[in-house]
Amino acid sequence: MTRDLSALALDILARSEAGMREAIRGIPPGRYEHEVRLDGFDRELTLRCQLEPRPDGTLVVDFEGTSPQQPWGINSVIHYTRAYASYGLKCALSPGAPCNEGS
Repeated sequence: MTRDLSALALDILARSEAGMREAIRGIPPGRYEHEVRLDGFDRELTLRCQLEPRPDGTLVVDFEGTSPQQPWGINSVIHYTRAYASYGLKCALSPGAPCNEGS
């Protein structure tokens, strides 16, 4: 017998998303900024990030002001950058929820 778990999977994703949006809505309004200086390869680099929670439960993550791409093999591709940012925010805001596409 084959059982289709698609409905259950969609429910888990929806609950994870709802939990994360609720956690984001719990952040006081404002723009949160931080930057760090890194050794880099041949010169110091800046990693800058601004977070802005929105009333709809979304969160804008902006890396404006970060040092530009370097000619060395030390850059982070955009997929990894998004994953690193998403995972850190998920752990900080909704640590008990499953880690999935919904969160």
